[in-house]
Amino acid sequence: MSTPTITPTNFADAQEVLAAALPGYTKRPHQMALAEVIEWAIKDKKCAALQAGTGTGKSLALLIPIILSGMRGVVATSTKALQSQYAKHDLPFLQEHLGVDFTWAVLKGRSNYPCHAKAEEITAPNRRQRQVLDQMKACSTPDAVMDGKIIDREDFPGLADEDWRDFSMSAAECPGAKSCPFSDKCFAERAKNRAGMATVVVTNTAYLMQDVQLRSQTDGNVALLGEYDVLAIDEAHNLEAAATGALEDTLGQGGYAKLGRDLGAFLEANEADTTPADLIEPAAGELWRVLGLAYDAFLARSKGKPDPMPLPQGVIISDDLGAAFINLYNTIKAARQAVKDVTVFEDHDRIVRSRLLRRSLGQLGRIEAYTTDSDDVTVRWLEQETSSWHGQQRTRLFLRSAPIRVAPFLRRALWSVVPTILSSATLTTASAKNGAADFSYMLEQLGLDDFDPLTFDAGSPFDYQKQTKTFIAPRSAPEPSGRTVGEWRTYAQATSLELVRASQGGAFLLYTSRSAMNEAHRSLAPMFEQMGLMVLKQGDYPTSEMVRLFKENGNAVLFGLKSFFEGVDISGRALRLVVIDKLPFGVPTDLLLQARCEWLDRKYGKWGGFSHLTIPAMTLTLVQAHGRLVRHLDDQGMFAILDNRMWTKRYGNQIRAALPQAPETDNINDAVKYLASLS
Repeated sequence: MSTPTITPTNFADAQEVLAAALPGYTKRPHQMALAEVIEWAIKDKKCAALQAGTGTGKSLALLIPIILSGMRGVVATSTKALQSQYAKHDLPFLQEHLGVDFTWAVLKGRSNYPCHAKAEEITAPNRRQRQVLDQMKACSTPDAVMDGKIIDREDFPGLADEDWRDFSMSAAECPGAKSCPFSDKCFAERAKNRAGMATVVVTNTAYLMQDVQLRSQTDGNVALLGEYDVLAIDEAHNLEAAATGALEDTLGQGGYAKLGRDLGAFLEANEADTTPADLIEPAAGELWRVLGLAYDAFLARSKGKPDPMPLPQGVIISDDLGAAFINLYNTIKAARQAVKDVTVFEDHDRIVRSRLLRRSLGQLGRIEAYTTDSDDVTVRWLEQETSSWHGQQRTRLFLRSAPIRVAPFLRRALWSVVPTILSSATLTTASAKNGAADFSYMLEQLGLDDFDPLTFDAGSPFDYQKQTKTFIAPRSAPEPSGRTVGEWRTYAQATSLELVRASQGGAFLLYTSRSAMNEAHRSLAPMFEQMGLMVLKQGDYPTSEMVRLFKENGNAVLFGLKSFFEGVDISGRALRLVVIDKLPFGVPTDLLLQARCEWLDRKYGKWGGFSHLTIPAMTLTLVQAHGRLVRHLDDQGMFAILDNRMWTKRYGNQIRAALPQAPETDNINDAVKYLASLS
């Protein structure tokens, strides 16, 4: 291996260094163009929205300019797979070969690290929990602490989530390093300290949003990720969902009951009157009794269909419901004061009290926000959820809320604070009138449209005209809605069978609803198995196991839902056919989607929500699904959409223009012939 003769100062220099150090290293024109725009954005301290297709090399195009800038940077991803790629491949690769000194670290949410204080409370650990305790002990010796040894949730893949909760401490509960006697050996603090000294920090987008929210709430006094000069968000098409997740809330009766029990246990242990805490569970029970009556009435009006029940502010502050909310709030407040008044002397008691005070204060704030936010800012609803607990089915009601728009939050807390680079293979939803890529949908949804961001589409290194073909159900096919939906199901299943028979497997059959997937599986799986094909269905195995089996078999057929539309990387011949049953529109009964569409209707007039949200959001999902098909230069395959609205509706042309430009056909015989040539 030759020694680099120059110290790189920009991406072009870095390409020369890497090419000299690594025989066979290939320069990529699309990657070079992308990196140059990133360098401009960093130099000018501007936000940027950048689209680059799969295979461009986005990760190095992001990392190298940040490293060479000398600034401290944070890189956020929305999937564990991409986070792992950065941490286990890209950054070690650059550290070895770039010829520039830098440090890097991975930082996750506090609940991902086992907590020593919580572990102290485990009195009867099971076998797998003992493995965690043993690892914690081994990694908490003075030498291990000095070496910065860190363990987290991913080190214990066989541990059930229920068992992990005994080790997991949320940020809301943690008393902080200054108040915890275990701070000198805390894994979360070790990870935070390591990240604080690193020049590049890799995290997930959800944790980034928590950091941004805390900075905003505390005027910058609390920062999970420390101070940084530049931010890069990969897979940025998921940013709106991550921001929504950080701002949304779920309130459950069980959470209040547990809070009351924990407050009462502390008061009892310290020989104080438990009455204030004992009143919390009955107060929560009364609130949920009133909510249950309201939900029963809602079900009667909707003829038993268990859609989420809207809870506008006027309903929340109505007589019985408003009184129940106020009573619960005041009861928690009184119990919190009782705990606060207890004098403690032991470190353990101080930690427990601090955690309880933080938890109860947080619950008070959540109740206040839930009941006082205006309807044009927050959408609220009551939702029924059925789950399994120790083999028993149980149905519970939850209060939920979410922001109608995340743009104001992102404008205030992110875009005006730090230069941010957004990158993804899917940030545009159509071509603008002048033929350039149109970023307007994403910029508006995220609130970036007011900041004059740099926008750039690096294109794709793939030749879709030669590597792929698109089959779209012909105009004569039944439409997947209304009176013809039954005919369409029959058509879709028959066409899927014909396509898979031609491809001899290697197929993703993706559905927009679980019922449609299950029905198709019941009908088609026996025939596929008779053909000697392995058949997999989402839910029968963990996703990672399904992907492994699919890759290893090479001729499998996988029935999946929207979670397989993105984030799954299967290159080569193992995947040569992707079939979408119908256009993946959002669920019409989704109250948050309804509220966002209504907001856009008010802004743009009738159909504003449909044209500015429903269609572009669905288009991005469809383009992501297409991205499963071609991952490398030698991949080939067919993308099939069994929905004739691509031809019959005006928006069909817009969607087709946003998809990778491959040869199209509506002739099943042409599609079969093409697939047969691949098998």
